[in-house]
Amino acid sequence: MSENDTTIDTFKRWTVPVLQQYLGIRGLRTSGKKEELVALVYSADLMKIKPVLTPAEERKLKADQYCDKLKAPKGIVPDPLIDLTSGWVTESKGVSMWPPTMYYDIATFLQKKEDKSLSDRLMKDYKEGKAYSYFTSGWLKEVHYHHIDSNSPYCFFEGRMYCISTH
Repeated sequence: MSENDTTIDTFKRWTVPVLQQYLGIRGLRTSGKKEELVALVYSADLMKIKPVLTPAEERKLKADQYCDKLKAPKGIVPDPLIDLTSGWVTESKGVSMWPPTMYYDIATFLQKKEDKSLSDRLMKDYKEGKAYSYFTSGWLKEVHYHHIDSNSPYCFFEGRMYCISTH
């Protein structure tokens, strides 16, 4: 549906089953008189309520998003969880190989997070120097480095954290 087709008159021409289907896949109420359903569909359209994904659709979406994160301007990087099971270097041995990183690089990375509230919190923590306290407190145990291979302009970092189990 294009932006021009979203008048309430357009939705009034839809049949009740079509209105119910539109509402149902968005997890909204599907019962009521046609006028009520039209109003709900119109409101859902105005608020841009997306269809609710099935668990299988959600898993596929997350897998696709993960694969997209492995795409880089100069090709696809290997999956660090599957393809790079060895070759990780400890911080004490690998810090000299780390690429130079500036405040701007870190800020840009933190601001690209999909979760805006998480991004804002991490950026605030970074600006206030709390990020370093994660390391000094022992919560962040060590950072490991992987150079991928000698031809790759990319590398991976892996943080090892201290976790408390509540079980």
